[in-house]
Amino acid sequence: MEKADIKKPPNGDMTVHVVPHTHWDREWYLTYQHFRIRLVRLMDRLQYLLNEQNYPSFHFDGQTIVLEDYLEIKPDNKDALKKLIAEGKIDVGPWYVMPDEFLVSGESLIRNLEIGMSMAASFGRGVKLGYLPDIFGHISQMPQILQGFEIDNIVFWRGIDGGTQGTEQTSSEFLWQGADGSRLLANHLPVHAGYSNALYLPSGKEELLVRIKSELDILTARNTTKQLLLMNGTDHTMPEENLAEMVEWMNEHVQGFTFIHSTVDRYVQAVKEEVRPDGLQTLQGELRSTNYSPQGHHNYLLANVASTRMYLKLQNECSQLLLERWAEPLSVWGAAIGGIAYPYELLRQSWKYLLQNHPHDSICGCSIDEVHDQNETRYAWSTEISTQLAYEAMHGICARIHTEGLEDQAVPVHVFHTGLKDGEGMVEAELLFPDGTEIRNLEIRSWDGTLISSQMLESRRRAVAKHAYDHHPLIPYWQAVKVRFYVPRVPAQGYTTVLAKSTRKCRIWDHSLVTRPGTLENEWIRLDVHSDGTFDLTDKKSGRVYPGQHRLEDGGDRGDGYVYSPPMFDEVFVGGGEDCTISVVADTSDFATIRISRSMLLPLSLTGDRNARTQEKGIVGVVTEVTLLRHSRRIELKTIVNNTVKDHRLRVLFPTTMKTDQSRAGSQFDVVKRSVYVQQPEDDVWVEDAPATHPMNGFVDVSEANAGFAVLSGDLTEYELCSDSARTLALTLLRSVGHLGSPDPLKINAGAGPALETPGSQCLRVMTYNYAIVLHEVATDDDLVRQADTFRAGLRYYQGASGRQGTLPAEACSFLRLSEGNLSLSALKRAEDGDGWIVRLYNPGSETQKAVLAFKDRVGKAVLTDLKEGLADFVDVEGNLISFTCKPKQIVSIRFSFAGE
Repeated sequence: MEKADIKKPPNGDMTVHVVPHTHWDREWYLTYQHFRIRLVRLMDRLQYLLNEQNYPSFHFDGQTIVLEDYLEIKPDNKDALKKLIAEGKIDVGPWYVMPDEFLVSGESLIRNLEIGMSMAASFGRGVKLGYLPDIFGHISQMPQILQGFEIDNIVFWRGIDGGTQGTEQTSSEFLWQGADGSRLLANHLPVHAGYSNALYLPSGKEELLVRIKSELDILTARNTTKQLLLMNGTDHTMPEENLAEMVEWMNEHVQGFTFIHSTVDRYVQAVKEEVRPDGLQTLQGELRSTNYSPQGHHNYLLANVASTRMYLKLQNECSQLLLERWAEPLSVWGAAIGGIAYPYELLRQSWKYLLQNHPHDSICGCSIDEVHDQNETRYAWSTEISTQLAYEAMHGICARIHTEGLEDQAVPVHVFHTGLKDGEGMVEAELLFPDGTEIRNLEIRSWDGTLISSQMLESRRRAVAKHAYDHHPLIPYWQAVKVRFYVPRVPAQGYTTVLAKSTRKCRIWDHSLVTRPGTLENEWIRLDVHSDGTFDLTDKKSGRVYPGQHRLEDGGDRGDGYVYSPPMFDEVFVGGGEDCTISVVADTSDFATIRISRSMLLPLSLTGDRNARTQEKGIVGVVTEVTLLRHSRRIELKTIVNNTVKDHRLRVLFPTTMKTDQSRAGSQFDVVKRSVYVQQPEDDVWVEDAPATHPMNGFVDVSEANAGFAVLSGDLTEYELCSDSARTLALTLLRSVGHLGSPDPLKINAGAGPALETPGSQCLRVMTYNYAIVLHEVATDDDLVRQADTFRAGLRYYQGASGRQGTLPAEACSFLRLSEGNLSLSALKRAEDGDGWIVRLYNPGSETQKAVLAFKDRVGKAVLTDLKEGLADFVDVEGNLISFTCKPKQIVSIRFSFAGE
C-alpha cells in the first residue's frame, strides 16, 4: 500500500500524539462498586501490558482517587504501581476527583488539587496538567487556581461554542484569561469527539486509513502548531493492546505526519515549546457557552444539572459550611487557644468524603438512584465528623472561659461566629437541664444583664447521648428546651456569652415588629403579606415598592438529570396556591416571623405520551417562614416543600422591577455578570438550546443605578433573570424528573445519558431551603459576597458551665478580625506540613484593597504563599497585626504562627 497524502503540512511533518487513556467516571449509570470491579481488572491488565508487553504508557484521567480505590482491594500491588508511576508509564493527577466546578465551593477545588497532587507525589510523580476533559463548563477563576499549583495549561472540551459564531474560539489552542488576569495555555479537545477521537481504532488497514484521514482533516483545520492529539480511549475503556503496531503502521502509510505513542502531558509540553502566545486568541472569564458547531453533537453544556436532585445540593452546602466555616477555623482556635490537638487526619477524612461527592456525575445528580443514595451517606459521614470536631473545639475553648460569679441557676451559652467582621443574628438552641427541672419559660440575657429577645419552642424530657467529657458515658434523661433568641453582636472569629435562666413569668415584649395583621416592619423595610401568600416589600428609605414577591410557578418537565425540557403542551401554574393560611409564629422586640402555608394543586405527572400534564392532580405543600430582624435590612426566609407529584419544575418568583439587562451572581472567588438575553443556535448547528438559567454561588443580584434586589442563599443553586418588563428573578426550588437521560427531550437533540429510569430524581420528599432578600441602594461585589457568607454560615452555640476559672473573658472575645478591607474568608486551617497556620482570603471586588488582619495574640511570623503553600513573599507584621494588599479578584494565602510557637 502506498503512503496516503492526507494533508501535506506546509513546513514539514506534523507530530501526532496518540494517547491511550481512559476517562473514569467513578459512579454513573452503574454504582461505584460495579465500576470498581471494572477498575481492578483494568489496572491488573494495564500493569501486565506495561511490565510484560513493552506497552509504553497510559494516561489515567487526571484523578488520583482511582489509586485508593484499586489499592483498597489489592494493597500488595502498591509498590509495583508506584514504580510504574515514578517511571512515567502511568500518568496520574493532579486532581483527587474530577469535579464539577459550579456546584462546589472554590475552597473545595483547592483542596481537591492539594490532595490529588500530594497523593500523586507520594507515588513518585504527578503531572502538572490542567486536565478537565468532561466538565460541564468552567468557572472564571480556574486559571488562578491552577496557576496557584504551578499549572500553566488546561485541556478541556465543553463550554465554548466551536468558533462558528465568530465571537469565541477559532482554533484548538488559545489563551484563557481568568478573572484576576491569570492566563493559561488552553488546549481545546475536538468538538465532535472530545477525549474519544481515536476510540476503538479499526483493525482493518483500509478502515484504519479512512478513520485516521477523517480525524486528521478535522484536527489540521483548527491547529496552530505542528502538534496534534489523538485520544485513544473513552469512559471506562481497557487499553487497546495492539496500539503500538497501529502507530508503527500509520508511520509507514501516512505521509506528512509522524505518529508517536505519547501522553497528554507530553503533547502539552510540545505545544508550549512551539506556540507563539502573542499570536493566539484570548478568551476571558467563565466558559459556559452552548456548542454551536454542527459537529459538536455530544459537546453539550448541560446547564440544568444545577437544579437536578436539589436535595444533594442542600446536603453539599451543609457539609461544605461545616468544614470550611466551623470545623477547621474552630479547630485552629481550639489548638492555639484551647490546647487541644489539631485533628488533621479526621478533617482530611471529612474532606475526602465530601470531595468523593463532587465529580460531575455525582453532585450534578445525573446518575442512577443507587449512586445518589450512597452520595447521601457520604454527606452524612462528612457532616458527622465535622459536627463532632467543631463541638470538640468549642468544648476546648469554652473550658477556658472564666464563668465564676454567675447568679444562681444561670446557664452560660457561648455563641460563636467565624466571619472576619462582627456578626449578629438568630440562634436556635437546645439547652439541657437536669432531669426533673420544671421549665415554664426561659429568659435570655446578655452578660451585662440586658434582656435578649427570645422564644421558647419546646420543652420535653428526653434521653440525650451527650459527649462523655465530664461524666460517665451513659445516656441519661434531661429536660431538653428548644429556644430561639437574637444576638445583636458576636465578635469576628470569636464568641460572646449569654445567660439562660428558667423563669415562671411569660414575657410580654415591649415593642413589636408586627405593626398590623400580616405586616412586618422595621426602620428600613415594610413587608405586607397578601391573602394568597405573596407579599409586597417597601424600601422605607427610598419609598420604592416591590409588589408581588415570592410568587410560585410550576410547569411540566419531560427532561432528565441533565436538561430541563417542558412538555410539548405545557400547563404552567402561577400564583400563591389553592389554599393559603397566614399566621404570626414569633413576635418579639427584635425579631418577628410570619408563617405562610400554601397548598398547590398540581398535575400528578406527565401523560402517557409525555406530551402534556395529566388532569389528575395532587397537593404539594409549600410552607414559608418570613423573619424580619429589628436591626437588619435582610428579610430571612425558610421554605419547606413537600413534593408529592412528578415531572415538574417548581420555582419562586421575585419581580425586581429593575431597569437592567444583566444579573450579577456569586461564583467561586468571583462575581460574574450575565446578560438577560440568550442567543439561540440556528437549526443547522443546533445540538441543544442555549440555557437561560445560570448557576449561583451564594447570591444573585439585580441592580440599576440607585437600587438593587439581591437574594442570598447557598441552598439555591440555579436562577433565571427573565426578560419580562418586571425583570423577574426566578429561583429553582426543585426539578422533578424520572430518567437519567430523557427518551424524548425537546431542548436537546438526544438524552445526554442512557435512558434509565430513576424514580429517585422525582424528588418525592420534603426539602427545606434557606435564603434571604436584601434591598440596597448600591452594594459592591465584595459587600454582597460578605453578606452572603455571613448569612450562610450563621451562628453556632455551646452550652457551657458556671464556676470555671479561666483565662478567656466570658462576655466577648475575638481571636481574629479583618480590621481594614472587605475581603472574604476562604479557609483558616493548619498548614499541610504542620508548620504554622494558613488563612486564605480573596478579593471579589474590582479595586485593589489594603487589608489588615488583627489577631488576639502576638504574631511571630507571616509569609505569603501560593495555593500549594510554598513560600512566596513576606508580609508586614507588627505585634498582632498583619498588613498586605490584595488585587482585584486575587486569592491570597498567608502562612502565620504566633509568638512562642
